[in-house]
Amino acid sequence: MALRPSQFTLTRHVTRSHSMFNVASKTWLHFIPPYHSRNLIRPSFETSLATISQSFALQSVNQLVSSSNLTSLLSISPQTAITPIWFTTNNILPFDVPVASAVTFVGLIYQLILSFIIVMIGYAAREVSGLNKYLTLRSLITTRFVSLIAAYFFISLFYSLLSLAYQVDFNRKYGASGFVIFWMVNWAGMLAVGLALEALITILTPNFIPFFLIFWIIINVSVCSSPIEVLPNVFRYGYATPFYNISHAIRSIVFGTKNSLGLNFGVLIVWIFISSLTMPMFQWFVRRRAVIAEGTPRYKAASVQVACEGEKREVCDETNGSRSQ
Repeated sequence: MALRPSQFTLTRHVTRSHSMFNVASKTWLHFIPPYHSRNLIRPSFETSLATISQSFALQSVNQLVSSSNLTSLLSISPQTAITPIWFTTNNILPFDVPVASAVTFVGLIYQLILSFIIVMIGYAAREVSGLNKYLTLRSLITTRFVSLIAAYFFISLFYSLLSLAYQVDFNRKYGASGFVIFWMVNWAGMLAVGLALEALITILTPNFIPFFLIFWIIINVSVCSSPIEVLPNVFRYGYATPFYNISHAIRSIVFGTKNSLGLNFGVLIVWIFISSLTMPMFQWFVRRRAVIAEGTPRYKAASVQVACEGEKREVCDETNGSRSQ
């Protein structure tokens, strides 16, 4: 809150009854709206300042009643008697891109759902093709990583281009590179939430991974609907969630808020690193459990199968030869 200096004080105005005195121009309330909640902070400040204004008006009644020029004051500047002091609000960073609600909140849910679809498609493809059985452990892990990284790379590009088609301005703070930063934020965000699903589907299987998906959506969305500062302390975990950091980075690009891209990208990279460690561990555990359940090492079983197929071919060749004779 800032008080603007003026050549007219309230007392001097009462004595002189100056018509140019504007009580609302002397006090300015500067604020920055958090998130997409444009009407969350402003009403509380305005209510407090309105209460102060009313209290001051009651205190100044006695001075105005005893004034000799009260009649002229009411005829020339009645607002001085009614509201001796008032304020003017100034939104420093207005929410002037309505379509940005999609990329800072609702669109994050779509990103998570798209990531989940890619994970389910990849799992089904490996099961149908038999890659889970025929590939070595190292090759299987590499295949899973490469397929996800490539898929999220292009899906995040299409998602970013869709936002650009709806005329979201990415050049406000970072110039021409704003769109590329926005794309990289979406790519890192999809990797952060998608690799977690990819790691846990190895253990949970498609039968139970939807339950984790619901939990994953809830813990991310609950810290994006309102500022964490006004939420109960239990929501302080939100500072480390992917959605919170994606939303903060996008607001810096679209609205020109504080540059915290380094911190936001750092949190997303930590999530990617954790999933990159847990997925090979889970895959090794599942492969080892399958080998123990079979009772025979996989490579021996494969060699026996190949030998059996060779014997069948020899028998077929002999039978065909005897028939030809």
